[in-house]
Amino acid sequence: MSTVAVLGATGRTGRIFVQEAVKRGHTVKALVRSVNARQDFPRGVTVIQGDAGDESSLQQLIEGADVVVSLLGQAKGSSSDLKMKSTRQSLSIMQRKGVKRFLRLASAPFGVPGEGDDPTGGQKLLTGLAKLFAGSMVNDERNASEDVRRSSVEWTLVRAPILTDTPYPGKYQVGSLGRKSGRRVSRATIVQFILDEIENGKYIRKSPLVTD
Repeated sequence: MSTVAVLGATGRTGRIFVQEAVKRGHTVKALVRSVNARQDFPRGVTVIQGDAGDESSLQQLIEGADVVVSLLGQAKGSSSDLKMKSTRQSLSIMQRKGVKRFLRLASAPFGVPGEGDDPTGGQKLLTGLAKLFAGSMVNDERNASEDVRRSSVEWTLVRAPILTDTPYPGKYQVGSLGRKSGRRVSRATIVQFILDEIENGKYIRKSPLVTD
């Protein structure tokens, strides 16, 4: 089992991830902005209070970890380049500390590309609308993902379409963006895929699209 450092642990996907990671026997370190969030975590989770864009906080989180998982979303009051800043600093710290495995949840509707993509007109339209109405968030998402791809760590960009809060259906699909790809995926499904990937490493240096 691995020691997993989690960014975005108090978000809707992050909380599910922490619960399931502990169930699977992993040791979890979680970075939180408020220590009050620790009451939502299972016993044994190491809680570090800090900011995802702060280097000293990230150093505490990543020290001693085997894997870093970023589930960061844009929180109220966060900077428009939070994902890029946090990703860039995390990768730098990982390289200094010798931590090799990094998984990042990325948004397919925000135009993060992957291997074998052949988007439909509707999928291209969705990406265009996202860029029009949430341009800074789209840029942050893409820049963070490009930093990951350029890094020397063993990375996986876990791409998701529209996220839902439905239960895990018991299986998932892994592929590319296109006519046959699903439009939605539950957060619980994404969590199961990420934990499977931590344990088996099938998609190292790849950008799979995960759907229900």
